[in-house]
Amino acid sequence: MAVGAPGSIVELSMMGARLKKNKSDMFENPELVIPLGGRQFKVRVVWQDDKQAGLALLTPFDDWQYIVKNVKRLKDASFRAQNRLSDEAVTEFIRKESLSTIISLMAELESKNTNLVLLKDLIYKIPELTKMVADKAGISRKDDEFVLQDVDFAIKRLGIDMVKKVSSDYVKIEHDKSEMSEEDSSFDMLKTLKAVMLPKLAPFFGYKDQDNMANNIMNMETKGIEVLLAKGRKNLTAYYKEPSQIYSEMTRFLEAMAYDKDLIQINHLYVSNFMKGLLGLFDGYFLAYLCRNPHYILDKKIKLNVTKLNLSFGYIAYLIFLAAEAVIESKKTSINIFLNRLLKTGMDNDRLLTFMDNVVKESNSILKDIGRRGSIKTMSTTRTSVRARDLFAKDQQSTKFVSCMTYFAQTRRLIIRYEDETYTHYMISKLIDTDDFSMYSSMFCVIPCENLAQEDLSPEAFSYFSLIVLKNFDRLSKNLMRSLIKLWGTFDGSIILTFSTYSVFDYQMKDLFNFLRPYIIDFPSPFSDDRIYRKMVEQVLVYTNPYSGNTDFTGAQYLQEFLSMNHIRGTELLPKVQIVDPKAAKVQQQDAKTLQDAKTLQDAKTMPYPKKKLP
Repeated sequence: MAVGAPGSIVELSMMGARLKKNKSDMFENPELVIPLGGRQFKVRVVWQDDKQAGLALLTPFDDWQYIVKNVKRLKDASFRAQNRLSDEAVTEFIRKESLSTIISLMAELESKNTNLVLLKDLIYKIPELTKMVADKAGISRKDDEFVLQDVDFAIKRLGIDMVKKVSSDYVKIEHDKSEMSEEDSSFDMLKTLKAVMLPKLAPFFGYKDQDNMANNIMNMETKGIEVLLAKGRKNLTAYYKEPSQIYSEMTRFLEAMAYDKDLIQINHLYVSNFMKGLLGLFDGYFLAYLCRNPHYILDKKIKLNVTKLNLSFGYIAYLIFLAAEAVIESKKTSINIFLNRLLKTGMDNDRLLTFMDNVVKESNSILKDIGRRGSIKTMSTTRTSVRARDLFAKDQQSTKFVSCMTYFAQTRRLIIRYEDETYTHYMISKLIDTDDFSMYSSMFCVIPCENLAQEDLSPEAFSYFSLIVLKNFDRLSKNLMRSLIKLWGTFDGSIILTFSTYSVFDYQMKDLFNFLRPYIIDFPSPFSDDRIYRKMVEQVLVYTNPYSGNTDFTGAQYLQEFLSMNHIRGTELLPKVQIVDPKAAKVQQQDAKTLQDAKTLQDAKTMPYPKKKLP
């Protein structure tokens, strides 16, 4: 906003502002009077160069409504899901297709301590399997009307191993019928690798898999794909071929555009309705996914309890995600991240490679024994890493941000203020993994504050961890703020907090803001330098490329105005999820118009506020 001869205010907070000068001349008088919101304010120049000046307001600017009205915002877009899936439709499909029973059966078949009562009950719930077991045992009934006792007798006659083999054969037959039958080889490798990795990693992180709950969760994590493909379109099958696609946040974004639900939400529905005993530990699975994808936005209806048990399981599951990408795909970036993270176990590089060779050999032995196609290759040791400076544009603000990240290694406390939630946390994940900082080998967790259900954040829960990332701490419930301050003061490791530049944090909690202010840094703003925005557009297009196929990373069509990451990638992916149906034409036209009109980043519940960079 223009303030007369001195220039224009481009950033404003309660006690400070940044001025873009009209002239390159230096201000000789350290004090100025400028108009703001219809009033005159005395300000002191605390720093300046030929283009800008930092101003300290001698009287607080307390009219946040004025700022709300005048603030610059990135443009976002909302997308109408092409094929909406209701909670009821998902649960009914799972029930009708016996997916819940089959998943439970798979978990029991792989358990080293088989629960005979449960196995018998599961077999009996599946008429086709009951008949297969009865036939193998030489048991017959008129019209195949078998009873539970028949299954019991078959187990006694055949022995548990033979009954489990017949059951495994049935599961394979069902897999061959599924939409994912063409991808079974890859899925079999993934499933087997997970089963081998879990018990081998657990001791390093003090985790004991009581009642095979972790194993059950890892077994069912991909079953929701069948729901998505059965209720949607087959052309999305291409995005579930490799582990990196299955675990990618981009796949979740694509699913949400297509179905208004993603795999994480469907799996949560399954557990909530059919395996309620796993609900508590399933919070750990959310934490695992957030470790791999800090920019993933968890459904606001899901509430988390962060416990020591959930955190430990979550980190192990996260390592298994990385292992699948590193071993099955030989993905170089994942190899680098995975081996760096495993350093926390105390193994040196040679022992790590021996450890993984043994995992591969055991996995291939199991695949051969069960007659599955394909085998897993020995993990490549070829790594690739990215330097932190290469992640950002060559501008002054980005240079300062990277310098602050370097200094963070000593201070161990950092608060990042952002304008684009998804993009900022996407970049934070890159910074955590880069070799430039000590975080690359840290045992870490990522927690979305708006999803927390508990009453406190106990430091004891994080005793195994050396880095905590608390996303959107400005959305933390007020009864947890005191607990946060205690964690901030007593946790021995490092803490990163993030919050939106559009929140009214410094107005609503002045004392807390003043306490934390020395640790606040601004994520490079696209409004401050065109180079920052161009770099962001390029990175988003590169990230989207495996799904969009677009190899033009200049993004000329996105440079006319400032757009959010979700707006850009949504535009790129919209053709992939559009329904080829005349009835859908009107909906598609509305979506295209929505992209042009573009709503702002914040929803109605978030009070917008500008970036508040204090001089």
